[in-house]
Amino acid sequence: MKLKNFTRVILCVMLLTSGVAHFTSLKQEFESLVPQCISYDKKLVIEITGITELILGACMLLVRKYRKWIGIILAIFLITVFPGNMHQFSRGIDAFGLNDDAIRLLRLFLQPLLIYLAIWSTSDWRLQKNMND
Repeated sequence: MKLKNFTRVILCVMLLTSGVAHFTSLKQEFESLVPQCISYDKKLVIEITGITELILGACMLLVRKYRKWIGIILAIFLITVFPGNMHQFSRGIDAFGLNDDAIRLLRLFLQPLLIYLAIWSTSDWRLQKNMND
């Protein structure tokens, strides 16, 4: 299996697992990560992000024709949920086994890697090459 395919499978599993978790007993942990500045109902925010993760996870593997756009959309999604990760770190919120500031900080630094992998694993970088012309 090529490295890009393997990476897409890993991202897909992560998204599907996390998406399902949004609708389990872990829902309260997800809700605790929604920053105060988000004025919408936390339950609705969690349901929308969970559904989004399920759709993106499935599309990562099943929709080959638009794969590069799915990667870009996933990268944008990962950017939009980053404030929740920052909120978890800044408030010292224990959730999902991240019960130490060092681990929560590491999670912040892993987010840019996930964003990069979302684009890299779904693209042949033509978009980047065209932008440089």
